[in-house]
Amino acid sequence: MELHLTLAVHLHSATFEVRQRPWPVRSVRSSIERIRMMREAIAEMERAGNFPLDSIHTGYLYERYGAMMQIWGFNWEALGSYRNAQRWSAEYAMRADDFMNRMHEPDRSAPGPVPSIP
Repeated sequence: MELHLTLAVHLHSATFEVRQRPWPVRSVRSSIERIRMMREAIAEMERAGNFPLDSIHTGYLYERYGAMMQIWGFNWEALGSYRNAQRWSAEYAMRADDFMNRMHEPDRSAPGPVPSIP
């Protein structure tokens, strides 16, 4: 389970990686490759969710999926996933509330901290 979850997080992170050469260059060459990596990251998240999970990993799975959706601009999917994560931890509940506030009033709120891998 942790292997699938870790792979999903790393695939997703790699879609935004930038290498420093004489000038900054994206590690992934095209949008098509980024989309393929994101699809694979989502598939790995689904595989991780098929295993019996403890509450810490369940909350983290929902939170990371929400973060992936948020970064790609799927805000309602992100909010739904954050709301699912809040059942597992008060930290995730604060993140869900913070995100809802930012959706409601984007100019008046700052992003909250991103939880680390448990």
